Amino acid sequence: MPVIEANYAKLNSEKTDNLAHVAIKRKGMQRSIARSEKNNICDYELLTDHEVFCLLKYTNENPSISSMLNLLSLLMGRTIENLLDESTGFVKPSEPAANAGFGFIVVDRPYASQHLNKVVGCSGRSNKGYIPIPRELAQDFSDIKSVQLNEEAIQNIVASARKSLSDINCKEGTRLSGARIARHLRCYCAHHAISEICYAAVTGKAMEFHAGIHYTVHESSQIIALLTRYGEYLQSLYPSFKSTFPVPTPGVCWGSQRVPNKNDVSGYFKDLYVLAKKSARKLDLLTSANCYVAYTLGVLQLATGHRPELDAFGDISAFDLRYGYIFIDDKKSGHNHRRIVKLCKVAHQQLIYFVEHIQLLMSNAEFQYPGIACEAQKILNGKSPLLSYIRNEAFHFASPLSPPLGQLPDLPGENNYYRHLLRTHFEQVGLATDLADWFMGHEGKCDHSFGSYSAFEIEDSEMVASSVEALFYELGLSAQASPLLEV
Repeated sequence: MPVIEANYAKLNSEKTDNLAHVAIKRKGMQRSIARSEKNNICDYELLTDHEVFCLLKYTNENPSISSMLNLLSLLMGRTIENLLDESTGFVKPSEPAANAGFGFIVVDRPYASQHLNKVVGCSGRSNKGYIPIPRELAQDFSDIKSVQLNEEAIQNIVASARKSLSDINCKEGTRLSGARIARHLRCYCAHHAISEICYAAVTGKAMEFHAGIHYTVHESSQIIALLTRYGEYLQSLYPSFKSTFPVPTPGVCWGSQRVPNKNDVSGYFKDLYVLAKKSARKLDLLTSANCYVAYTLGVLQLATGHRPELDAFGDISAFDLRYGYIFIDDKKSGHNHRRIVKLCKVAHQQLIYFVEHIQLLMSNAEFQYPGIACEAQKILNGKSPLLSYIRNEAFHFASPLSPPLGQLPDLPGENNYYRHLLRTHFEQVGLATDLADWFMGHEGKCDHSFGSYSAFEIEDSEMVASSVEALFYELGLSAQASPLLEV
């Protein structure tokens, strides 16, 4: 009995120890969750409105070079080191100019991708942009930029600006810092649904947002509207603050060189289909088929923004013909470009028409081109790529993106013009940057939109498809049935 009682007591003791261990572990987890939630609510990297008020008040009551630079850092979303760096260009128009009295930070963006450098300028558009700074700060900043500052001088100015922030912190109990001040504009844009691409254009973060930046044409009016709106917000916090920006000139744009004229895009698709029908009437079956492939391929590329590296879109199994979805997986650069895209209505209908076209091609070519008819059957069975051109009386599956020379009209721009056109359209209509990145395959390595914790929903893909549909309507593009129906 004593042995049994001893074992029973030992078991109870171990059970009690285990329960105590679980309780301690549970409390530790609860404290960790509480700290995490507190940090989410009180992010120390962000400034409160009170802290911004204290900064504006101090710079207004204590005018100096340090105050001016801290204020300009807040407005431009740039660190003082970046503002003073010689790589940050600055111009101030002379008096007769329309924008006399204002200053402009010059943005001359290097391309992150080498293929973007190999382009002939489109419509004379410049890759160089001019970001205005308020008239109230232009002269003082111009005086500093006109002096050749060495590294030591820049560090002394930065140290003086930090000393000003320390004085405010000691007096007001704030936690101002150069990094937090420069980050405030991004916080403002996030809270007011302003595009990160517009923010990146202002702050010079071309490499951080290189995909969206380099594919976009920026309207100067959009940039000025952001800065004006931000200035009004700052004035609401401290009414004595003033920021005057120039009146935007309509039609002034800068950015991507690959966004073609929309009339040229419309004309290209119109010419393709007219040529396809004309060739079909002349019983030139192969030219008609190639023109229709080019039309369908162009529609699908414009509807998805897909820049393929191997074949166009894979075989028919990559498409959901019933609901209009497509699985894209044709990139050498990594799995993060795999995505499922919802087709807009025009592209979905065009896809259905093209499958019907392959069936017509198979029946029409059965006696004259039996090899083509046989390959058409393989396409319908999912054993060959859906979209391929015909050369020398045979499908060329190895290079389906290379149209036969001399047969088709010239593209309205560079070979990936549609990606630049799409990204610019998304920016103009205000589509959320994360949705545009996901749709275009521009996500970073950790932005797995289809992961277990993705916040994207079916409605998001339908929202993007609706935006693409609006672009198709603007271009006057519609789904066109097979030209072989007229044979």
